[in-house]
Amino acid sequence: MKVAILCGGLGTRLGDLTRDLPKPMIEIGGRPYLEYVVDSFRGFDVVLLTGHKSEVIEAHFGDRVTYSRESEPLGTGGALRQARALLGDLYVGKPMLSVLRSHRLVPAAGLSAARNIERVVLGDSLFHQNVVAPRMGAHVQASRVFWLRKFTEDEVRADRAGRDSLTGLHNRKTFERDLRRQVHEATTNAPAAIALWSLDHFKATCDEYGEQVGDQLLRSFANALAEQIRPGDCLYRLDGETFAIVYPGADLIRAESAVQRLLLALGGQTVEAAGLAFNISASVGLTVAKPREATAALMARADAALHSAKDGGGGCCITAAPEAK
Repeated sequence: MKVAILCGGLGTRLGDLTRDLPKPMIEIGGRPYLEYVVDSFRGFDVVLLTGHKSEVIEAHFGDRVTYSRESEPLGTGGALRQARALLGDLYVGKPMLSVLRSHRLVPAAGLSAARNIERVVLGDSLFHQNVVAPRMGAHVQASRVFWLRKFTEDEVRADRAGRDSLTGLHNRKTFERDLRRQVHEATTNAPAAIALWSLDHFKATCDEYGEQVGDQLLRSFANALAEQIRPGDCLYRLDGETFAIVYPGADLIRAESAVQRLLLALGGQTVEAAGLAFNISASVGLTVAKPREATAALMARADAALHSAKDGGGGCCITAAPEAK
């Protein structure tokens, strides 16, 4: 099993602490932070993706690990691409956008307790993202650890069957399965919200410019959503221009805040297709699940809210609260 640890950042926000040291070599409890992470993967083939002051890291770890050195800052995706030969048969493709997000805070805990794993298909491999945090006070900025292993053909085939071929997002089949689970687990204190998203004026655009432009718009919209959603939220393409985001544990107020933030982020974006620039505009229907509610009733409520948003001119979110008992 190979583990790729990204440790090439400049650490500019840490000021004087990173003047002579790369960010992951700052000491915590008398040991470099990176040492905690590497030690947590004893028995694995560790590849360190280094950059800024890589010589300090290499002098410390010696031949305990393998190195992929950046000669200039490449970012997360670029560093993984450069290390491809060391990591094996890995294709870094569009699905990575759903997990390559900014660092986030996680509660401090033991290494095993603070590990949170996601996976997506990348070519013929599956990609795992671990968030690892050693004991460092009340909260700690998480490190990104990318964990790769070969899966069987049956596992890869099963994962691909649950994905949309155009965008790489999870498809309706996966959405319906996940939604049943979320509704089953929903409680009054820990609900689950669902937002249906639809690209505005999509049919008219396809009629005027053709299906290839439409496909490009869908891919670009999917990528924009995947880049902006919060860790833990689940994104799907249902059909046509309709997408869904499930917000586990979110009530209507929290989910609407997330939707409005996303609408604001998308509002200023344009998409290039066939040499033309298109503004991104979307309508959203948002609701929240009642405990043990039938998914058909939940979807009908979200769909009605979506149609209200589109009928109102688009570019907005309409919420639909469930009826009180």
